Formats: sequence, C-alpha cells, structure tokens
Amino acid sequence: MKTEDKALQKVKQIIYALLWLGLAVFAFRKVNKGLDLWDTGYNLANFQWMGTEHMDNMWLFSTYLSNVIGHLFSLLPGGKTLLGMNIYTTGVTVLLMVSVSYFLSRYMKIPQLVIIAGEFVALNLCWAPSAILYDYLTFAFLDLGLVLMLIGLTKGQKNVVLLSGIMIGANMFVRFSNLAQLIVIVLIPAYYIIMWIECVIKRKKGQQAWLKEMFGLMAAFLSGYILIVAILLGYISVRYGFGEYVKGIGELMAMSKTTPGYSAGFMIEFLFSNLIRYGLRLWHVAAAAIVGIICAVIADRVDSGLHKHILCYFSVGISILLGIYVVHTYLTKCDYITTNYYSYSSVYAPMILVGVLTIFIAVIRVFSKEADMAEKFLGVIVVSIYLLSVIGSSTEFHLGMNNYFILVPYLMWEIYRFCRRKMSIIPMYPAKIIVSMFVAFCCFLTIGFGQKFIYEEAGSRTGKEYEVKGNSTLRGIVMTEEKAMMMQGLSDYLAKENLVGSDVILYEGNPSLAFYLQLPPAFNSWPSQASYSCDKLIADLADLETREELPIMIFDNKFDTDSSTKAEIFRQYMKTNGYQKVYSVGKFTVYRS
Repeated sequence: MKTEDKALQKVKQIIYALLWLGLAVFAFRKVNKGLDLWDTGYNLANFQWMGTEHMDNMWLFSTYLSNVIGHLFSLLPGGKTLLGMNIYTTGVTVLLMVSVSYFLSRYMKIPQLVIIAGEFVALNLCWAPSAILYDYLTFAFLDLGLVLMLIGLTKGQKNVVLLSGIMIGANMFVRFSNLAQLIVIVLIPAYYIIMWIECVIKRKKGQQAWLKEMFGLMAAFLSGYILIVAILLGYISVRYGFGEYVKGIGELMAMSKTTPGYSAGFMIEFLFSNLIRYGLRLWHVAAAAIVGIICAVIADRVDSGLHKHILCYFSVGISILLGIYVVHTYLTKCDYITTNYYSYSSVYAPMILVGVLTIFIAVIRVFSKEADMAEKFLGVIVVSIYLLSVIGSSTEFHLGMNNYFILVPYLMWEIYRFCRRKMSIIPMYPAKIIVSMFVAFCCFLTIGFGQKFIYEEAGSRTGKEYEVKGNSTLRGIVMTEEKAMMMQGLSDYLAKENLVGSDVILYEGNPSLAFYLQLPPAFNSWPSQASYSCDKLIADLADLETREELPIMIFDNKFDTDSSTKAEIFRQYMKTNGYQKVYSVGKFTVYRS
C-alpha cells in the first residue's frame, strides 16, 4: 500500500472514531431532561427496593432479570439519583448499538458510514425511558441472540448457536412474555430452506448432510435455552420458593383476561392489521417509481445516446419531481407526517412504512441470485426482530420503534447497493432516486423527534429549565415549571416533617414519587394498574394494619371524585385508620394517620 493510501486510511479511521464517539455521546442527550411520573421512577423504585417486601410478586418475577440488573445499577455511585440511573440505563442502549454495529461491520461488511447513519436514526427513535430495562434488555438479548444464530449457522459452529439459545432463554426472565421468542428456533430450518432455494435458483446440488446438521444445530439451541432457564429458575426457587414464582407468573397470565390490551391475541391482530393497512399505502411510492421508469424508457427509445440527449434529463427530472410531489402530498394530506415533533405522530406512520418496505426488500433478497446466505438470513432476522419487538407490550408499534438498531442500517445498506447496482435491461435510475429519497425523507423526520420528544410530556411545548432544590435524588434534572413546583413542595414538606425514608402508599398516576422522594412503597408503587387486583389490595392493606406505624399516603387529587372499587377500598381503609389531609401541592395530596 502506498504512503498516500495509508495516510488516507488513517484519516478515515480517525473520522470514523470521532463519529462513533459522537454517536455514543448523542445517546445520553436526554439523561437530565424531563420528569416522568409514571414508568421511569416506578421501575427505579423496583430496582432500589427489589424484593417481596416492597414489590408485587407478579412484577418481581415476570421481569426478574431486569430488576436484578437495575438493582445492581442502584448500588453504583449515583444509583440513588435519577441522573445517575438515567446514565447507567442508557448505557444498555449504547451497548446494544455498539454490539450490533460491530456485527454489521465485521461479519456483513456494511460500510461504516451507512451503519452510523442507521444507528443515528435508531437512537432518534428511542422514545421510551431508558429506565424501562425490561424493554431495552429484551431488545438486547433478542438482537444479539439472533446475531449469534446467524454467525453460528453461516460458520457451522454449534457452540455459537448454543450461546444464541442462552440469550433467548435468558430473555424469558427479562420479561416473561418473551417466552414467545422461543419460536425463533424455526429460523434454523428456515435457514436450510433458504439454502435449498438458493441451490434451486443457481441450479446447484443440495448436500446430503443438511438434515443432520439442521437437527444438530436445533439441539444445540435448545440445550442452551434449557440450560439457562434451569439455572435461573433454580436460583429463584431456592431464594424465593418455586411456589411463589408460579403464583406470580399465574397472576400475570390471568391479567390478559381482565386487560385485553396485554393479551397475545390482541397484539398479533393489531400487528398484522397495521402492517397491511400501512403497507398498502406504499403503492404511491411504487407508482411514482414506475412513472420515472417509463419516462426513462421513452427517452432511451428516442435516442440511444441516453446520457447526451436533453430529453432524457428532462423526462427523468419531471418523473422524479412528480414522484416526490405524489408521496409528499399524500403523506401530508392524510396526516401521515407532521412537524409536531413533541408527538409520536411525527414518526409513527413513516416508520411503519419503512418497516413494511424493509420486509418487502428482505423477501426479495431471499430469492435473489446475487445475495449470499448471510445476507439472505440477515433479512430474515431483521423481519423477525421487527415483528417480535412489539409483542409483550400494550403500546404496539410505538414500542417496536425503540429497536431499529439492525433494521435501519440493513435497509440503508440495501438501498445503497440498489442505487449502485447496474441494470442494463431497464433504466432504473429514476426508481433508485425516488425510493432512496423516500427512505431518506422518512429518516429525516426522526431528527426533530429525537431532539424534542420527552416521554410523558408528549405534545408539550413548555420549557424544561426548572430544577428542584434540596432533593438529592433529582439533582441536575430539568423539567417543566408545574412539575418542579409540585416536587419542590413535596420535598420541602417531607424534609420538614422528617418523613423521608417512610413507607408510602401511592395511587393513580404517581408511582414515580416513591423513587423521586425516597419513600419505599408499602407494598406496590402502582396499585391503580389493572394488573393489581382488588383482592390483593384488600389483603395488602389488611397486612399494614398489623404494623406499629402506618405509611403515609400521596394521592392524585382526582381521588376525591374517583368512584372505582379500588378508591372505595382505600376510603374505607383511610376511615378505619383515621387518615387526614395534611398537605397539598399541585395535583398531589398527602394523607397521614
């Protein structure tokens, strides 16, 4: 290699290193912004006070591994602060991004700039609070498990496939609904079916040992899966008792009957109905591309000197402008895009369209003569991740948008190769431009969303420059004025009355107060959830009456007009034990016995 080439390579490496560093720093851009009164503090409270005393058994065991890892974070320096925990939990996302990027670069040979651009889009789409580890760890274990499966299959290494089984098996303890991910074992025979299709397309002879190899790799995957499940379930049984685990998971399974949004049937039905609904809208992109191709063909017929004739450039230019106008006008008039980056609507529909387009491309590449087995199977993995990421949550596709770390780089890579590919039969360059501009346009929309959207403040354009003084847990966090006023008032009152560290009962949309105010939950920090039954509430309140000191209560002001069964149970408990209003600020009221 020449000296000039070496110098150029060194400069490229420095630029790439700086870009990767900038991307990693970018992931932490929101760690000090906004105050989520729901999921963030709820999860952090479960991490800090993990165990059967302050947690509901159902959530302890159904998200066990997430709670364990979160608890370890809480023991680190700054683990009792929101800023510190936001940094630690965001590190999980960064680790996932770095891991899949290494795989895409090392094993799939995807250009680094393409990966960096794709990961930038993926980070912009991560709207869910990083503290919800049972989501981000689910994505990490699923993505890395399938990546290991691809490496093991293409290299013929059983030990790597066994590791894949371990990752997918452990994921069941990250979030119990991940049990459905065991279905990925069918990807192993799918790999051999794709290999058979490739032999048919290329007219090659198949191998006699395929069946034996396939069953050997499936056995390796199952061995890893069963091994890790046995280890983790054995540990839980020794520590808490197998009966307690079964009881907790049983309550989770029963929840889908009372809360249809959490049932597997609802999630699957919603998934495919939306894929069809949004996928059909892509015909406008296809129509625009076809118009461009027709114009290019006409220009080619008029003059064989395609690059010299002005008619060619005129016709192609008109077709491209027409395509952009059709796509943009359609999306805008149908509210498929919006510049309200404080809302999910700015990226929801475009990202589903991107997902459907990715599925379409992946299927085409499976039957392509040019694609090798690694690329074909990567497409299968991307589709599997896209479909499985939305299972296990009532937020449907909104949740799946947090796991585009492989999907977007894969799509950009395929678009990049499509644009570079020479096609002599039909002039395809208008279609290349239209499709690539459509994808670029959708990805561009994520930038504003990634910068401005703050969870639980969706739709809010108010400033986030206020801080709470004298509360060490919230030090360094900026939020809206209304939330700062409420948290400041509660912090001051608890400090004045020497109540910090007291057990608390919370109700309605304020489960995060347990962590923010450092008040251990008396039994469950979010009893208003449908997953927490009235029978359990009655039993837990009865247990509290045996204590020498009753917990304080912090309720939303809507409690006064709440006519639900749970509200009536609380009123009876408060009346029996002489609870009175002692302080009120904003929408929160404190009660003491």
